[in-house]
Amino acid sequence: MRRLLRLSVIVLTSLALLGAMHVGRQASGCRLRPGSNVMLYGGPDDPDVFLWDSPMDLAAYHTDSYDAARSMLGHAIVVTGGTHGVVVMCLPHFVHREAGFDDAVRVLLGDGPYRGRVGWVFAGDLRAVSRP
Repeated sequence: MRRLLRLSVIVLTSLALLGAMHVGRQASGCRLRPGSNVMLYGGPDDPDVFLWDSPMDLAAYHTDSYDAARSMLGHAIVVTGGTHGVVVMCLPHFVHREAGFDDAVRVLLGDGPYRGRVGWVFAGDLRAVSRP
């Protein structure tokens, strides 16, 4: 019984340390911090942004073949450019893109038809804004 209790304490302590390291890791290296107000904006030619179910879907869409990427579109919604949101968390350098690596950012949408929805976008598709 004592051995089981000791093992439980070790496991729980390890999980707590891993969680603390993850929180520190997610914030370091990311341009946008949790709680930051943002606007989703893809670019001048196509301002709409894909909001993905998971960071793995976000990364796979950009790195897979055209057919594989196209089949994944059921895991995303198209959010109108200019939609506001709040950063929930960030995974630094998670996605490999043409110009290098980009952060995967989890965003809570604050307006538009998908208000309240949470999903993942490229950091490059976000603009920091100040909101009252």
